[in-house]
Amino acid sequence: MIRLANLNDLSRLVDIYYQSVEKGGITADWATPDVPVAYLNNLSTHINNPQYPLYVIEDEAKNIIGYSYLAPTRQRAGWKNTVEITYYFDLNHVGRGLGSKMLAFIIDEATRLGYRSLLATIHAKNEASAALLKKFKFDQWGFYPEVVYNAHLDQWFDIGIFGRKLN
Repeated sequence: MIRLANLNDLSRLVDIYYQSVEKGGITADWATPDVPVAYLNNLSTHINNPQYPLYVIEDEAKNIIGYSYLAPTRQRAGWKNTVEITYYFDLNHVGRGLGSKMLAFIIDEATRLGYRSLLATIHAKNEASAALLKKFKFDQWGFYPEVVYNAHLDQWFDIGIFGRKLN
C-alpha cells in the first residue's frame, strides 16, 4: 500500500535512508552523526505539502519499507513545472518490485499535480536505479563526472541526471 507520509513516519524514513548512507554509492551523504537530523528536517518539509508530497510504501503488516517524494529542482520561477523525484527502500526488501510500484505511483501523482517534467539524480554506477528509471521511460539527460566525494569511502562518484516528460 502507498499512502501519504505523516510526522510519525519520519524516524522510520530516516532509518531507511541511513541504510543507503552506510552502504555508500547510493546517496551523496556519508555516515556522520548530523546526517539523520539534517535529513529529518528535509523530510519534514514534505509532510502535508500538497505541491511536494512524501509517500510511503508499506508491506502487508503495515511496516514502512520505502518512500518517495517530489521536490523542486531549482528555486527560480521558470523551473516550477519540473520536479525531482527521490526514492529509497529498505535494503532488506530490494528486488521485490517496490521500485516499480512506487515509480508508477509517483509518476501518476506528478502528472496529476500538473508537472511537465520529472528529473532523477543518481550515482552513475547505481545500475539498479538506472534500469528502473529506463523501464519507466526516463532518458539520461545529463552527466556530471566525479562531482560527489564520499570521505567515508575515500571515493569520487559520477552523477547521472535522468529525465522524463510527462505531458
